[in-house]
Amino acid sequence: MTPQELNASPCPCRWCGGTGINNTIHLRHPGGACRACRGAGTLLVWRPPRPCPFCGGTGVDPVPNAAFRSIPCRNCSGTGWIDYLLTTADE
Repeated sequence: MTPQELNASPCPCRWCGGTGINNTIHLRHPGGACRACRGAGTLLVWRPPRPCPFCGGTGVDPVPNAAFRSIPCRNCSGTGWIDYLLTTADE
């Protein structure tokens, strides 16, 4: 099925900024494949795309964490979106 048939759009992962690689500002998960999108860089998000209300679409938990600087949002698992699929149109 195509994303259009699923009524979904590919959107960038907010945890890695669409790169598929963990951002170095996230000390708890440095380097390697992004834990939120599993290295894809994008996710299929149901239309209309809605940012996570808990983190404001950033993918970062709003509660500060001194030891790790940032941790993935516990509501959206770091993706920054609600109602998403852990897959992309390329798969």
